[in-house]
Formats: sequence, structure tokens, C-alpha cells
Amino acid sequence: MQADVAILYKHSPFCPTSRRAMEEVRYFSEHNPEVPVYMINVVRDRDLSRQLAESLGIMHESPQAILIRVGSARTHASHHRVKAGILEKWLSETE
Repeated sequence: MQADVAILYKHSPFCPTSRRAMEEVRYFSEHNPEVPVYMINVVRDRDLSRQLAESLGIMHESPQAILIRVGSARTHASHHRVKAGILEKWLSETE
């Protein structure tokens, strides 16, 4: 795995869909420990979440997973599409 790849996960602690997505992200992280996963709490870190949406050029959604490669967003998924299998597919497409 390339060291220039990371997953950014935007999470709302009050949303049931985010809780399910968080389990998927945790599963992915446990099975892909070489890939950094960074979580942003969109309630507590609202300003950071908005700044990232603007700088990455991706509309804010929550839950949302974003593949970062060499400092830029390559793809993203939100809500019920945040699945461990989708994150793993992203990795295979970037190799």
C-alpha cells in the first residue's frame, strides 16, 4: 500500500446512520492497518469540517468517507454507501 493514501471520515455522534458507518470504518481500519484513517466529529469540529469540504471541493455530508491521495480528494461516499468493502475497493483502484 502506498503511504500517500489516507481515509478521512466525517462522523456525527448523534446520527444512527453515522454509528453504522463508524462500524464499517472501524472494520476497514482493523483489516487495513497500513492505511491511516482520520475521524472528524462534525458537531465538535464544525469549522474544520466546513474548511475541509471547501478545500477538497466536496460537498459536506455526514457520515462521509473521503479517499485522500497525495493531498487531494480522489473519491468519496456518504450515508449508507460508507462500507468497508467500498473503502477496500478504493484502495485496489489506487494501487
